[in-house]
Amino acid sequence: MGAVWRVLAWAWALTAVGLAASLAGNIGHAGWRMPPGTLATFAVAPVAAAAALGTALGLVKVAAPDTAKPVNPAATAQPHQEAHTSGPVSPPTGGAQKAAQRRAPATAAQRGGDDPAAVAQARKAIINATSSGEVLTDRKLARATGVTRYRAAVLLAERANGHRPGEE
Repeated sequence: MGAVWRVLAWAWALTAVGLAASLAGNIGHAGWRMPPGTLATFAVAPVAAAAALGTALGLVKVAAPDTAKPVNPAATAQPHQEAHTSGPVSPPTGGAQKAAQRRAPATAAQRGGDDPAAVAQARKAIINATSSGEVLTDRKLARATGVTRYRAAVLLAERANGHRPGEE
């Protein structure tokens, strides 16, 4: 526990010295013989930056996972020992599993291009949207049909310029 307090004391001392140097530089560029109100105005930016830094780091500390538990057997192995695992590696759990579940299916760009069937479906969707008066954006078209946003934008521009599906 003593090491934790030493690290915290060192961090706060370093922050205080940095703030003092920033204040001195910010106030000193105009001269120390300015009215106190002017000096206080010059001090606002460094103090606000230090407060924002402290708040942000506090939020990171709260949001960060507890690192007291080792994640990997190799992390707890001594330098002269090897980490041995018995059996297959287990699937991800916790946050990694949730992130994998949230992942969207592969996009057309990840698959290596636009599928001709998806392009045809996008053209049909444009015709349907135009006839029903629906406003169709490239993002909406790409999500609905599986084409890339670039291809969706090109198809929408072609339709807007008077081209009809199938006319190349």
